[in-house]
Amino acid sequence: MFVDAILWMAGNAARWRDLPEVFGKWSGVHARFRRWSHAGVWERLFHTMADTPDFEYVLIDSTISKVHADATGAKGGLKLPRSVGYIGG
Repeated sequence: MFVDAILWMAGNAARWRDLPEVFGKWSGVHARFRRWSHAGVWERLFHTMADTPDFEYVLIDSTISKVHADATGAKGGLKLPRSVGYIGG
């Protein structure tokens, strides 16, 4: 369930607090994720899977990840053209 939770997080670009309860408490999942990150578990897992051609379908890249609107890197937010009937200041 823990790895499924991490895959859900990566696929949805979600905040930790948005993790569905079916995966357990978000704080517990986050704590284990941090421990594994500091211990190098994710890096070793990634290298092991990347070296095995049969696991190419498991790797996550930008083609399947969503990005939060505030993570696009643009300054000042989204700029939309004013509509013809725009009234305002």
